[in-house]
Amino acid sequence: MKGISPLLSAVLLVAIVVGMSLMISQWSSALSKSQGSEITNKTQERLSCQFANLYVRNATLFCNNNCASGTFHTVNVSIVNSGKRNVEISSFALRNTTGNLTVFTLNETKSIQAGSSLTVTNVTYGNCAPFNNTVDRLIVSSLNCPSNAYDSFPGSSMAYAAC
Repeated sequence: MKGISPLLSAVLLVAIVVGMSLMISQWSSALSKSQGSEITNKTQERLSCQFANLYVRNATLFCNNNCASGTFHTVNVSIVNSGKRNVEISSFALRNTTGNLTVFTLNETKSIQAGSSLTVTNVTYGNCAPFNNTVDRLIVSSLNCPSNAYDSFPGSSMAYAAC
């Protein structure tokens, strides 16, 4: 029995190597393009967020003389976009002096234009007793630039009405 000729085996070996190198080349090209576009998108987002900023001007908790569960309580927060990029918020959080954190979700995502302000109101039907004159911090963070556009408002500066 005869094997294949040395010339034919060399040609087959070269063809296999060339075929595999073409497949690896295509794969690495597609991978580098996708990774490059992902890096570009993240870089553009971070660069545009570098000019995003917001702060809380004031905040008021209205207890309506009753902190019982099932009665309504209102939290008003005045937020200023002091940056150069529009930011979006959908919630804020109150942390009391014992570390209890409660997130207040707005009915819809609010957009704050650069250089403007917005007063958001959240009405809750829960118990406001954990926050009755014991707010440590009010925390607001944007959805689209959370690492740059956020603020932590001290509870000592918060106004309490009918509490």
